[in-house]
Amino acid sequence: MSSDRGELFGRVVDVANRPVSGAAVAVSGTEPHPDIAAVTSADGRFHFGRLKPGAYRVAAHAGGRSQSADVVVTAGARLDVEIRFER
Repeated sequence: MSSDRGELFGRVVDVANRPVSGAAVAVSGTEPHPDIAAVTSADGRFHFGRLKPGAYRVAAHAGGRSQSADVVVTAGARLDVEIRFER
């Protein structure tokens, strides 16, 4: 990983803490951060690498449910986030 970028690792789970496979995850930030997207793996995990430092919103959508979290990515660091769907 480049020291001027950060990485975001995450997991999407349901209210019972079970992984949510196939959830659409989008990361958006203030300019000049572009919006980027991914789909969770079978274990509910996702990864966004080489992100510019700054504030981002991570939003997950699956089965009519949505949830988001605000995060701050730091240069040279790994950030872990869990998004939990309520009911």
